[in-house]
Amino acid sequence: MTRPTAEVLVVEDDPGVGKLIQLSLERAGYQIRLAPTIAAARELLQEARPDLVLLDIGLPDGDGLDLCAELHADGADGPATLVVSAQATESSRALMLGARDFIAKPFRASDLTAHVRAALRDHRALTLEHAARARAELECARLAEVALDALIGAAATLDRLAVRLPTIDRDVERALGQLHHSIEELRSAAP
Repeated sequence: MTRPTAEVLVVEDDPGVGKLIQLSLERAGYQIRLAPTIAAARELLQEARPDLVLLDIGLPDGDGLDLCAELHADGADGPATLVVSAQATESSRALMLGARDFIAKPFRASDLTAHVRAALRDHRALTLEHAARARAELECARLAEVALDALIGAAATLDRLAVRLPTIDRDVERALGQLHHSIEELRSAAP
């Protein structure tokens, strides 16, 4: 049984560290793309969406946490982000900006691989949860539409009956008025 591969975008300006990360993660079965700058990372993100972005903070063209914030702006469903930095004090900021995890430099290759695997696992579970929630919301909207149609049909039937009756009891009139009011509320709330 082969395990599915995931694509990882490594944003690291140090060629030695970038190569070490690439070799370690390729050995673990991941497909790696390297970007030495934020600008290069943005270009690669335009071409394809990786499953995970492994992001250094100190980059020559800016702060990697700015890219992290962009990837997760407004709750966007971006790729999982794992921030790597020698500045361990930035871990809470990275997590607040949407990073899935933080690993401090220097690190062992086995620790990095474990962090990547865990971040991808957690991100996939969250993505599946979002998809299930979206399907449930769609089903609720469909059921609400069916219920609304049934109420409209019932109201039309009651209207036809009311027209045929020479005298309508005030309670029936009041019930019809409430039913029409409820239908209008449902129509205005329907998606």
